[in-house]
Amino acid sequence: MALKTERPGEAATSSEPSFSISQGRKMSMNAAIFITPGQPMATDPSLEAINALIAAHQAVYATDEAAWLAVSKIEDSDPMRAIKFPSVHIGRTLIGMDEHRNNVWEPIYVYSVEDIDHHIDMHLRSALAMCGSREDWKELERRKYEAKRAEHKANLAIQKAEQKRVEDGSGYTDALEAARATNAEVKKIERAIVAFVPQSLAAAVRLASFACQNLDGNSCFEEKDLLAVLASIGRARSCD
Repeated sequence: MALKTERPGEAATSSEPSFSISQGRKMSMNAAIFITPGQPMATDPSLEAINALIAAHQAVYATDEAAWLAVSKIEDSDPMRAIKFPSVHIGRTLIGMDEHRNNVWEPIYVYSVEDIDHHIDMHLRSALAMCGSREDWKELERRKYEAKRAEHKANLAIQKAEQKRVEDGSGYTDALEAARATNAEVKKIERAIVAFVPQSLAAAVRLASFACQNLDGNSCFEEKDLLAVLASIGRARSCD
């Protein structure tokens, strides 16, 4: 029950209600909130804190979207579209036969130094196994495959250098670095939101609402983040 109060120097009259009922948001318990006239609403530090985090998230998320849009526009530019992704034709694999019973081969491409090493090492082992005890043959195979390794790596390095030249000149490198930086800020704030432990019912409702709204695919939030938010709410010692 709400307490009946009087203003200093004034007696309560039948024409002036001693309290009013807030018609604000209904909480899960459907409880009415009673407010005494002339008394300011109490501040909610926990709600203010989560609202500040959410506002910061909205601001940096907008910046992050703009940063990735800039990256996308550069990627669609003519110089970038003309770049051939660095790759090395390192061999071929038999995939079957055609209608004339001729072998059909498919080329093998690799895209990294690690892939080159894996391919060369695998074939070198097979070649050495076929040499038996002939060390002179083994040495010839080693030289042959090491020469191939060096050639493929040099070819890949030339292509990567050209790719970097175009990316740097078009502004792609700087734009991508900026986008990754803003994305890191988004994730940092989202981790703070997920770990936030509300100390009031209003803060708990705000936190849960934000998490649910951000499961629509337009955010870094995932279902596991919602579960973490619920766990944070569960750790709250008291809520209103």
